[in-house]
Amino acid sequence: MITNCKTFMFILLFSMVIKAQTSQINTVPLSFEIPEIAILKIQPSIEPVIISLETITEAGNPITSKSENNNDKWLNYSSSIAEDGVTRNVSVEILSGTAPPGTEITLNTGSYVGSGSGQFGIPSEQITLKKSPQKILTGIGGAFTNVGPQNGHSLSYSIQIKNYDLLSFQENHVLFISYTISDD
Repeated sequence: MITNCKTFMFILLFSMVIKAQTSQINTVPLSFEIPEIAILKIQPSIEPVIISLETITEAGNPITSKSENNNDKWLNYSSSIAEDGVTRNVSVEILSGTAPPGTEITLNTGSYVGSGSGQFGIPSEQITLKKSPQKILTGIGGAFTNVGPQNGHSLSYSIQIKNYDLLSFQENHVLFISYTISDD
């Protein structure tokens, strides 16, 4: 009987030890730090935009904008937003220079295309470039467009003749255009 009692005590102690080992819980703290990001770039960045007027060959025809191969650029951006959910916008303005007399320079911003991800900006209607900021994209959330041409929003420039009386021949008019990403 003492042997049976010893066996019973051994089994009882062994089961207590096993139970104590299986119920132990250990925790590890883990924290995340995501920086607030708002950065943009125009691609391709080294080629200037060239806009010109077509040389007409028949009297009486209107002067029109000449289509150039390099008048399209791409707006790339990366954005992370704060917890309050405020979205971002992109604005454009002429920093220096003026359009030729009698003309306006217009900008058309395309809808997002490419292989990025997130909440992309909503483009505005075509605008006439001015020396004051104008929003061309609104509602940018956490997003990245990816890099380079064919990613992001296309930027197409053109020239419009508004007053033929003011047109005069001049070799070059150079404008410097600024793009800014900021909170809405």
